[in-house]
Amino acid sequence: MNLGQGGIPCPHCNTKIPTSMQELVTASKIVCPICRLELWINKSESQKAIDAMNKVLEAQNNLEKASRFDGTRR
Repeated sequence: MNLGQGGIPCPHCNTKIPTSMQELVTASKIVCPICRLELWINKSESQKAIDAMNKVLEAQNNLEKASRFDGTRR
């Protein structure tokens, strides 16, 4: 599963379903734009993966904050 390209393949029609880590962490389902297959996210069974994605999102946010140049020295 390559989330770096902004999607996952639909298990039914193999179309790329646009999604993000943020959506996978917060949504209860994602839907294929072509065949309309609904992929439900079981939060309790996926908790370890959701926790890991939350850590990645937090690290990305921290990196973005730290890399903003505001003209002051730190």
